[in-house]
Amino acid sequence: TPSEIYKAWGLGATMVKVFPATTLGPGYIREVLGPLSHISLVPTGGINLENFTTYLAAGAKAVGIGSHLFPKSILASEDWDKLREIYALYTGQYKTYLDTKQ
Repeated sequence: TPSEIYKAWGLGATMVKVFPATTLGPGYIREVLGPLSHISLVPTGGINLENFTTYLAAGAKAVGIGSHLFPKSILASEDWDKLREIYALYTGQYKTYLDTKQ
């Protein structure tokens, strides 16, 4: 909740994790940052290639990506080339996002 976010910041957190991000959505991040723009938010939970830049555009300072960045099936099969491909997709998406901000 915004109260918990504010309390965490008041206790010294430099960034506050917001979970579950996909349930709350990028609009939640944008709305919370209205009155709390001095707090850095890090949405986690369900962040993936298709939505991570939407959270950044909403004002998140970072995002937490877990299982979408490290798919269990790829790790189990040790398909490092596929893992590189995934990382390249994220990097490309982020670069495109940065280009649109300029």
